[in-house]
Amino acid sequence: MRISALERGLFKAEAQNLARKLAEAPANQMTPTVFAQVATDSLCPCGVTLDIRGADWITAQRMTAFMAVARSSCEPPAFLEINYYGSDTGERPILLIGSGVTFNSGGLCLKPAKDMELERATMSGAAVVVSAVRAAAALSLPINIRAVIPLCENMPSGMSFKVGDVFRCSNGKSVAVHDTVQASSSRQL
Repeated sequence: MRISALERGLFKAEAQNLARKLAEAPANQMTPTVFAQVATDSLCPCGVTLDIRGADWITAQRMTAFMAVARSSCEPPAFLEINYYGSDTGERPILLIGSGVTFNSGGLCLKPAKDMELERATMSGAAVVVSAVRAAAALSLPINIRAVIPLCENMPSGMSFKVGDVFRCSNGKSVAVHDTVQASSSRQL
């Protein structure tokens, strides 16, 4: 099917607006659960498959660092697996990964209050991934895409991870937390 230049432009604009809608929504209106539902509503009508995995699955996959962040919030985490097949299913897909921290307070080491309102956009990577897959499907691009998006909130609570905590990841490496605000201050052991 041939797509006109106008239709192509409209599909691209719709995808861009979807990314903005997701990234700019207030954190109380774009929780991990709501994000997963918006992704489902946006992608499934285009023939894209989407699986939403919950906390039990995440724990079973030994995603301990992800769960260390997610457990600090009352909002349940989600892990999205998205597949778009625009080509032969035997062809290797392009892998897209988007960070989906729908609000990042910094946990126990709170981020500065004057910039805290901007932390709702920490999930912009996830918003772009959903929008890119939406555009690829709408344009019927002859490629395969597999996307994964971990969704959670990082909040201060009695369940927050602490400075000095060490987590063993599913790849066998350990991560030591030195500052919960600066991601670069965590290091592999």
